[in-house]
Amino acid sequence: ANAYSLGAAPRAGMLIPLGRGVTLWPEVELGLTRFRSEMFIDADLTQRSLGIVVTPKAGVAAVFPLSRHVFFRVGSQLAYAVVVDDGDYGTTESFALSSDARLGLML
Repeated sequence: ANAYSLGAAPRAGMLIPLGRGVTLWPEVELGLTRFRSEMFIDADLTQRSLGIVVTPKAGVAAVFPLSRHVFFRVGSQLAYAVVVDDGDYGTTESFALSSDARLGLML
């Protein structure tokens, strides 16, 4: 089997101070990926896939400074994905809602 993909996902956000060091961080992202894969099952059968994935995302997080260079971030994100396969697989769609917590460094 062999495969490749090439994508980009530019993201924009804004820090909104809420007071006492707490900051709200809304973000939007638009991802675009082109992919191709081939799987050689035997000498007579090759499975090919070629398509595009479009993924818009929106999220919001709260950021809490722990020290001058360390912060804690907790947030949620809503994502929608459309996979358009030029081969036999057609178009698929999915929704995802996720939450996360991160410990980060500010440089």
